[in-house]
Amino acid sequence: MVPRKPSQDPQAAICSPKNGLSLTSNPRPVVPAGERPELRVVLLGRSGAGRSATGNTLLCQELFESRLASQPVTTTCAKGRRDWGEWSVVVMDTPAIVGGSHARCCREIARCALLSAPGPHALLLVTQLGRFTQEDEAAVQQVWRLFGSGAAGRTVVVFTRGDELRGGSLLRYVQDTGTYALQKLLRDCGQRCCAFDNRATGKQKEEQVGELLAIVLEMLGGDLNNYYRNGLYDRAEQLMERPDIDFEKKCDLLAEDVEKQLLCQRSIALTINKFFCMLVQNFLCSVFRPLLLVLLLHSTEKSLGSSPRCWSS
Repeated sequence: MVPRKPSQDPQAAICSPKNGLSLTSNPRPVVPAGERPELRVVLLGRSGAGRSATGNTLLCQELFESRLASQPVTTTCAKGRRDWGEWSVVVMDTPAIVGGSHARCCREIARCALLSAPGPHALLLVTQLGRFTQEDEAAVQQVWRLFGSGAAGRTVVVFTRGDELRGGSLLRYVQDTGTYALQKLLRDCGQRCCAFDNRATGKQKEEQVGELLAIVLEMLGGDLNNYYRNGLYDRAEQLMERPDIDFEKKCDLLAEDVEKQLLCQRSIALTINKFFCMLVQNFLCSVFRPLLLVLLLHSTEKSLGSSPRCWSS
């Protein structure tokens, strides 16, 4: 493969392939179909950000329902697959992880974990270019809570409406116009990001898919055994090895674990907040109590000094 010319564009530097994946075309298959190792990615984000459309672009087929609507279109997890060179790319589409009921969220995260077991290679956090809202921020925090503290190290931020860049640098655009929360997100994710135009066709569509997969493979060091693992996925893998339990029952069992995890996190957060409040209260008391005593004594002395004296005859 002919090496790419050096570029001063920071986005081009991030997307530079070091793993043999061409960014310009679908590489020729070197492994027979059905024998390719899986490259698993999970689409996450707020409602309306373009997760399903991005999944369809990755799969090069309209597998996930994607349309403009006042209500969320994707209501349950779905899975698609395509062969790409020596890999079988598995794409997990998920419902919005904020704004729905707590029970439904737990069940869909459980379903996602089971369908992407033994673990995803990348979490694709989808947001719209120039439209990083408070709902996006809430979605980011929910991803960290659900997938654990190591999730940022496996996350790539995918900006939809990439055509609005008009050929400009994505990172420079974010640096110039992005909110503090968005810039912090990119720092937490190691500046891994790319822009998608989900209306693109032909060569342009394949190029942006290749760019994203190159970022994922570079993040993995080219090792597909380096997928993301945590307690949730350990439990999901155990359940998937149980042929005596049907899939929906597995979802119910794992959803209970997800709910326990979230309740435990909430309990820890409340404990930390109480402890912090106690520290602040004790600090304020230690600092201001002597001052309050001095003021009280001063006020008392002044009051006694100004009161009329009684003389006995």
